[in-house]
Formats: sequence, structure tokens, C-alpha cells
Amino acid sequence: MLVMVSVPAFAADATTSASEAYVEPTTTTAPATTTTVEVPAGAATYTVVKGDVFWKIAKDHGLTTAALVKLNPQIKNPNVIEIGQVIIVKAGGEVATTTPATPATPATPAAEKKLYAGLGMIDNYRTGHTSFNVVAANAVFDQDGKIVSVKFDVTEISPEDFNWIDEAAADKADQATKLEEEIITKGEKKEAYGMAAKATTGLEWYEQMANFEKFFVGKTTAEIRTWFTKNTDVNGRPIKIGTELKPEDQAKVDALTADEKTVLADVVSGATMSLHDGHGYFIEALEKAYANKALINVAK
Repeated sequence: MLVMVSVPAFAADATTSASEAYVEPTTTTAPATTTTVEVPAGAATYTVVKGDVFWKIAKDHGLTTAALVKLNPQIKNPNVIEIGQVIIVKAGGEVATTTPATPATPATPAAEKKLYAGLGMIDNYRTGHTSFNVVAANAVFDQDGKIVSVKFDVTEISPEDFNWIDEAAADKADQATKLEEEIITKGEKKEAYGMAAKATTGLEWYEQMANFEKFFVGKTTAEIRTWFTKNTDVNGRPIKIGTELKPEDQAKVDALTADEKTVLADVVSGATMSLHDGHGYFIEALEKAYANKALINVAK
């Protein structure tokens, strides 16, 4: 039997059923408050908005997490930032700099810079709750294999979604339209998916996936696979440092460097969904997108 399945739209979303028990991290982005900070003359600042995480603010302003912490001694825990909080992103009278974690790669001449696009789709059948899932990753890579942008989405279809059309009915077209409207991706559901009410961060499913997408930018698929292997539990979720962990997960945390622990905590503060479980295989979809990549542009 041939079954037609809708292809996930790319609305910046991705991973976990709202019907399942969901435990959020202890690190949170608190509701809006009034935060006072002394800003030195000539310094540049940034005001925290919903969905921000500390590492992303640092990256957006050309800083490492450590450099941004140094600029903001008033922040005692960078994993807990507040909506409306003012953060200094450039010191007064000087330009805040950062020390790269790895030796800088010589810049490729503009004429040689290339961009590649790839689409990867992975499907799986989820037992227990019984659903069929199709994950899609739409990514752009540079000539070094680093991710320039990526969007994930997933269609999760359960038996109740199949309200088969009555061929004897006069309104077959109307029934078909209704069926198409019912089967939509998690990204398309937005707030209707209903995760935010259970999340201490107050972030919806598509917002958390957007944080994963931002985190992946600048990394190769191999680097992401390595990070995933070192930093996630058996269910594919980023490990929540500071909570009661299984021995094997604690062993992973103990093996991380201080900087790696900081990055992991930053990721968990904005996204805790699984990247590989019965709801969908997101890492594999990204790897498939890279394998399928094709040249789309040569910069001049």
C-alpha cells in the first residue's frame, strides 16, 4: 500500500511529544524583571529577550562565553539570565576581544568561497505510542563543511490522524482538505504544540529547536556528532548538569572540560529536547543533508 506523507515544512522546529512527561532544566530564563547594571562610558550593551541563551549572545557579539562573563562580573550564573536584563558586550574605551578555541584558519579568498545546500530526510516508526515520523534537515554548508544555516522540522503521524475518506460521500474533496489541514508539522503547530506550559524556560518546542539550530552554525557535521556523543544521555537529550544523573551520564559529565561543561549548561538553558529518540533522528537527517549537498553558489 502506498501512503502519501506530507513533507515537513521548515519553520524552525523539532523534537518531543507534548503528551509525554517532560522535565526542564534547573537553569532558566526568568520572567521579565528590572535589572540594574553600571555601564562604563563608551561601553556597548545588549538587552536580553525571550529565547536568549548566554553562549548565543556571546557568539553574536564576537565573544567567547568566558570573555562575556569577564565583561559582566555582576552575573553570578551565566546559565540564568533574565528577560530585560542588560548585558555589557563591549568594554568602554576598548574593543572586547576573544581568544579562539582553535588556531584560526587562513581566510579563503573571496573568489574561492563556495556554498552548498543539502536536504536530508530520515523516517522511523515509533513503537509504544505508535507513530510514524519523518524528520527533514535543510542545510547550507561552506567550502570547509561548516554549517552556515540549518532548519529542522518533523511530521509525526499517529493512527488518529488517518480519518480515511469515505469514497461514497458527496464531500470527498472537503474531507481530503480537512485531512491535509490536520496533518501538519511540529514547526507549523507553533504555540499550539503546547510545550511552553510545561517548560520552566517558557519556550515552545519550535523555539527550543531554533536554539539547537543556532548552536550548530559554524560547526561541521562531524563536530556536531562528536558533541552529541559526549554531551547527551541514552535518550539523546543534552545532559542536565546539577541534577541526579545515571552513572553513565555522570561519567560523561566528569570527562568534560570546564569550558565544555559551560557550553553544555548554556545549551540546556535553551533546549533540552532529544536529538535522537523515537520522535525522530535529527543528527542523522543533518548528516544525510551533508551527504546530499550540491554546489549552489561561488562567491565573487
